[in-house]
Amino acid sequence: MKRIRLISILNLLASGAMLAGCSRSGSGASAMLPESKVPATVNQAFAKAPVEIKEEAAGAIAAFQGADASLAFAQLQKMSSEPNLTAPERAAVAKAKQVAFLKLQTAAQNGDAAAQSTMNHYLSSR
Repeated sequence: MKRIRLISILNLLASGAMLAGCSRSGSGASAMLPESKVPATVNQAFAKAPVEIKEEAAGAIAAFQGADASLAFAQLQKMSSEPNLTAPERAAVAKAKQVAFLKLQTAAQNGDAAAQSTMNHYLSSR
């Protein structure tokens, strides 16, 4: 019962996030990025970033490309709170985080305990 409720809440949150993006007009900055384009988008946004921030972005992308959805989401979540990001860097992290959240949700639905724990922590902290 608890798992069904969690999955329902996650589906509502994901749907809400997508619908919120659809209501904005303009450049399409909120459009869902295909998973395959996340690494290039983040790398391009951070190409001129200071070395330490560029390394943090590279670590987040490595985690994103790996099998650890929890680590990828956590690293992108941490990056999103970095105060010194430029607008393009912040936008790239937000798009990557959106895709990472969907990967995390899928992993949790497939029984990944770490993914479930990460999602529970994230949702309870919002």
